[in-house]
Amino acid sequence: MAEKKRVQNHIIVFQDQEGKVIKTSFVAHGLAADPPELPRKIGETDHHETLFQGWDQDLNQVTSNLVVKPVYREVPKKYLIMYAGEKGGLLGTETVTYGSDAAMPFHPQKEGNEEFDYIFSGWTEDLHGVNRDMMVRPVFEERRRQFRVRFYHEDGKLLKADNVLYGYGAEAPEDPKKDQDPTYYYTFSGWNKDYSTITGPMNVRATFESHYRDYMVRFFETAPGESRETMIEERQLHFGDDIRLPALVRKGYVLKWDSQPETVTDHVDLHASWDFANPKGKRCHKDGSVYEIVNPSVAAGSVRLVKYESKAREVSLPGRVLLGDYWYQVEEIDEKAFSSCVFMNELKLPAEVKLVGKKAFSGCRVLQTVVLGTGVRELGPELFSQSPRLKEIRLTGSNLKKVNRDVCEKMVSPVRLLLPAGAADRMKGFFERYLSMGKLYIR
Repeated sequence: MAEKKRVQNHIIVFQDQEGKVIKTSFVAHGLAADPPELPRKIGETDHHETLFQGWDQDLNQVTSNLVVKPVYREVPKKYLIMYAGEKGGLLGTETVTYGSDAAMPFHPQKEGNEEFDYIFSGWTEDLHGVNRDMMVRPVFEERRRQFRVRFYHEDGKLLKADNVLYGYGAEAPEDPKKDQDPTYYYTFSGWNKDYSTITGPMNVRATFESHYRDYMVRFFETAPGESRETMIEERQLHFGDDIRLPALVRKGYVLKWDSQPETVTDHVDLHASWDFANPKGKRCHKDGSVYEIVNPSVAAGSVRLVKYESKAREVSLPGRVLLGDYWYQVEEIDEKAFSSCVFMNELKLPAEVKLVGKKAFSGCRVLQTVVLGTGVRELGPELFSQSPRLKEIRLTGSNLKKVNRDVCEKMVSPVRLLLPAGAADRMKGFFERYLSMGKLYIR
């Protein structure tokens, strides 16, 4: 049988700080010793105390015999700081080691009023190098409130900004200016708010009084046949006033302005000139009919009949027509000029007509007799197409010079042709083709 191994024990002698034995213990090798109870504090001064800190040997794992003494150290005292509110109540506490500064973890606030703000500036006691227990209260600095006052131009541009104490007045910048525009010029009339006693933030804007600008309007005229113009009138008007053009009239002419602004917006010169009332190519309406100017001459003007309107059965075309201020001779008949005369069965053309154009009588379905005036010189093609009841064409003059070879195309039935005495043989040749075809006959 194996021999049981014997456990080694160690003796531990505990002494006080003066060397007096206060306890002896036996501890198995490698185990921890159980020290005796000792007073935590064995002395103090005003600001320090002697406190038990432990033993001078490690007792957690004993491996030999030991003589152990306690270790005492002098340490600073700790003081209690109580933080109270301005009106009572405890905000909290803090423990501070003698001679150290308090952390002062509390930052109390005091609500301001309309006139003052209150700024926390510290505590009622000095909390640097603490040497006693204390109850402290917050200290607030009273500061008169400041407000930002901004002065703006009407257009929003910042002119000046100041911080102004409550109850004091702000100082305005120099009077601003506002540029004139086409409509108005402006004068500074003041600020939109009273800034003499400031009680809060304020935005102040400039105000301006507007005044209409004056402009000069001049009227010039270039008379017909002249190259130089003359000023006929000058007016000073406000912006926005109506511009009334001078009433100028010249017989046979149409007044033309280079521009016609309705209202005044700037200085302006307006120039009048004259156009002949009925220039070449212009179409004029008269009693439902349409005429086109061929010769715009005042003394010997002529027109082309573009469209003739009549519900009469017997039509005698006038040789002259009044268009505007002057009379014009009707010298030409345009294509399909009588196509709207659906009731016409007899037509007499005046001596002034010289040319009868293509299909001039086309569409005149009840037309039976056409009398051509003494001044006719030329007849266009297909004059009588779509005139199925035509019976007689009468030539009254001997001025005919040209007849289109298709003048009688699309005629439905034979038509009697009457020629003037003395010129019948010569004029007969213009119609020889249709006479031989039997579309025309002479009796």
